[in-house]
Amino acid sequence: MPGPAPNKRAFLRPILDRIEDGWEIRKPPASDPGDADYVCIFIHPKTGREARTAIPTNWFRDSGMFPEIELAVRMAIRNAVAPAPPKS
Repeated sequence: MPGPAPNKRAFLRPILDRIEDGWEIRKPPASDPGDADYVCIFIHPKTGREARTAIPTNWFRDSGMFPEIELAVRMAIRNAVAPAPPKS
C-alpha cells in the first residue's frame, strides 16, 4: 500500500527557491498538495512564463529521488515559455 499522499508543494517549494526567485506553484494546488496527477505547473507572474513537468508521485515518497525531481524542475524552468498572445 502506498500510504498517505505526499505534500508535493512542500517538496517543490525549496527547489524553486534555489532555481530562481518569483516562481509560484500552480499545480499541485494549495487546496490539494498531494494531488495524484503527475503534472506539475509553475508560473512566474512577473514574466508570464509557465513551466510544466511530469513527476511520478512515487518519487515524492522516496528521498533518494530528490536529485531527479530537482533536475525535472530545473529543466522545466529552463524551457519555460510565456503564453502566446490571443489571436485577434
